[in-house]
Amino acid sequence: MASRKNRSGKANRRSPKAPASLFERFQTRLNAAVTWLGSRRLLAIVAAVIVLFAGSLVGGYWLAQKLDSRDGDRIVRDTLEDMRRGAQSGAVPETRYARIEDLPEFPKYSEAEPGKPRATLEERARPAKPQQVAAAATAEQAWRRYAVPFRDLNSKPLVAIVIDDVGLDRLRSKRAWELPGPMTMAFLPYAKDLGEQARAARARGHELMLHLPMQPNGS
Repeated sequence: MASRKNRSGKANRRSPKAPASLFERFQTRLNAAVTWLGSRRLLAIVAAVIVLFAGSLVGGYWLAQKLDSRDGDRIVRDTLEDMRRGAQSGAVPETRYARIEDLPEFPKYSEAEPGKPRATLEERARPAKPQQVAAAATAEQAWRRYAVPFRDLNSKPLVAIVIDDVGLDRLRSKRAWELPGPMTMAFLPYAKDLGEQARAARARGHELMLHLPMQPNGS
């Protein structure tokens, strides 16, 4: 350390500074931290939010544990108190079971005495349904009236050929009813323009039948 000479010619050394106190050191570090946070404000805000969130989680968990432990202790104390009172009184509560007979407006059950008939529900006469009268059969039924005349070939065994599923494929159906000679054709009821196709086939002299689906619904 540099020294100065006084008037007497002797060197005068400066006295060393006293060490900083604890408060001064704390204030110096606090000022440095404030300066650092001021230069990084966004980072400081994020860090503060994280610290607050973590503190709230820890505090909430601790508080919930405290409340649960208090509730558990209270339940245990109440249970022990009830047991102590029951032991002192010595009275055992009577067990009561539910019975069907205790239900209001429930019919009473009684055993039938031997030789007596059991009471049954009153049987009421059901009104007779009006009988449906079948329609009188006409002299000539429809299937005979619209059938193509048939020539018996000396009662020989015969094979009947029916062209089925007519009407869906318009082109092939038309080619079928344009064939010569009377034929039996079965039209599907859901074919498009069924009436028009049936009239065209009937005009050619063919015998017509209706192919009704008989399978269960949804199969």
